[in-house]
Amino acid sequence: MPGTHLARRLLVMDIERIRGVLLGTALGDAAGLPFEGLSPQRIARAQSRRRPRPWLVSDDTEQTAIVAAALATTLDETMFGAEMVRRMRRWFLLLPPAIGWGTLRACIKLCFGARSGVRSAGNAAAMRAAVIGVVARDEAHLDALVRSATLVTHTDPRALDAARAVALAARTRASLSELATACMTAELRSAVARVASVADAPLAEVARHMAWERGVGAYCVDTVPAALLAARSSEDPAVAIDTAIRLGGDTDTTAAIAGAIAGSHAPGRLPGSGIPTGWRVYLSELACAIVQRRPPPRRIHPLIAVPRNVGVGLAMAAVILRARLTGW
Repeated sequence: MPGTHLARRLLVMDIERIRGVLLGTALGDAAGLPFEGLSPQRIARAQSRRRPRPWLVSDDTEQTAIVAAALATTLDETMFGAEMVRRMRRWFLLLPPAIGWGTLRACIKLCFGARSGVRSAGNAAAMRAAVIGVVARDEAHLDALVRSATLVTHTDPRALDAARAVALAARTRASLSELATACMTAELRSAVARVASVADAPLAEVARHMAWERGVGAYCVDTVPAALLAARSSEDPAVAIDTAIRLGGDTDTTAAIAGAIAGSHAPGRLPGSGIPTGWRVYLSELACAIVQRRPPPRRIHPLIAVPRNVGVGLAMAAVILRARLTGW
């Protein structure tokens, strides 16, 4: 029947877009992590010699997976917020590596019974928001889900605005200028408008214009405009991720957001490698769980998660330290 055929096509399309966001996040995270904290100049020199093989992901991917698992559990705005609190609390107790300062403080509050986070304009809310953009029923539903996912850790209006901008960018093909107009805080609106005004210029000129000569800062009003610029720079997710990395600074998060947005619009162009195999399988299963409305898969047993997370944290610290000392 025609109706059944259309329903199947929509189901496949939804799964592919959600998978594109999740795998794009992991791909950007893994590719950007070895260059974390380096300036654009040092990254250019390192890339001219050799590119490190991605083999780790950070909290960008893990927190995005938390949001995806919560979405697989419920699409009700109120229940989703409670699910986010529960999952973020449990994730924190497993000693996750590379957790940001704002998220750390928020999770400590959650463990003592709080239902919302701290006043911070860090990147965590924005880096995990793209999947909401491709799952929400409409813009009102998107706003409600973004608000619930954000306030669990970050209560600063700029963090909420940045997360909403990322979700909208993943949902639509709006231009940078249109995304700037959609921003609700003056600071983010100005930053996105400024990057839109130089979007066609060489990256070095963009960096000077945005004061990113030493890299993009770990602050949503810096990171989100940079990620939006990179995501809109190419229809190829791999190129968008590379552009984000070449801006320097908080490379794993900038590239993770850019990869998520680009992956949502071109899931079929995501590279077949560059993501740890376990994560590729798990994120694909999460995408299916969201669309099929079934419980999300469990990735790792808590008794294994703690020593594994400690080991990953040490490995991650070694990778970043080596990059800063040697520039690869």
